[in-house]
Amino acid sequence: MTFLAGQKLRASELNEIIPIIGYATSTSTKTSSTAMADATGVAVPLAADSLYALEGWIAYTAGATGDLKVALTGPSGLTGHWGTVGLSSGSTGGTGTMTMTRQTAFADGTTVAIGGSDASSGVLHASLFGYLDTSSTAGNLQLRFAQNTSNATSTTIAIGTWIHVIPLST
Repeated sequence: MTFLAGQKLRASELNEIIPIIGYATSTSTKTSSTAMADATGVAVPLAADSLYALEGWIAYTAGATGDLKVALTGPSGLTGHWGTVGLSSGSTGGTGTMTMTRQTAFADGTTVAIGGSDASSGVLHASLFGYLDTSSTAGNLQLRFAQNTSNATSTTIAIGTWIHVIPLST
């Protein structure tokens, strides 16, 4: 969108350039559970019949046994591609091999495993990216998570995790 000097702006035009960001303002925790749950606050609204670019940052803690699994859910008919770059599942240290994954579905049954660490007491992170194409149904894009393997060491989505969608067409 291009604005010219002296041009009147409509609210609809300004709304198109406002960032659409969902972020975690509190920690979400899973312990001894592989059941998927919403990462609190990490959701964004998607309009019907629209295209979006997706980017994000997942801040998390997880033990090397439990690891982390994530999924994206969205409105009915959502298509596209999404993926992560993060520590390989089964890693034992806070640094190591990184893995890039790609998914073409948006549901709890389509997850990505990201490695945890028994050697790092700090927050780990993974990058999130993708392309979204909504059908005639609007709704929220939601980050969901669980432990990849049930374990007594808690897996958390940390404060500061965020997703951002950029409208490509609406």
